[in-house]
Amino acid sequence: MIILTPLFVSLPYRFSGFIPRSYTDALLVHACFQAMDEEMEALTSRGSYELVSAPTDTDVVDCRWVFTLKYHPDGSVDKYKARLVAKVILKHMASTILRHSRQLSG
Repeated sequence: MIILTPLFVSLPYRFSGFIPRSYTDALLVHACFQAMDEEMEALTSRGSYELVSAPTDTDVVDCRWVFTLKYHPDGSVDKYKARLVAKVILKHMASTILRHSRQLSG
């Protein structure tokens, strides 16, 4: 006799939602577009995000949208979540460290 764990039983439900991998894919799903709108409203209301022109004399850190699904206990989709995250901080940090180490070595 095979006994399935609750996680294994809920797997088909977990794959019922579509998680976009890009901004253009997300625009095709109304729930994702709404989640991005909610995230932007939250960022601007907290004062942690402001849209400005990029200065020409500094490096700009890129950002990207990351999408996830939240599930009900029964495995059905509860809601879409969208987060705006920094994209290349590690690459930027590595280039800065490399530049400073070259300056120190002469």
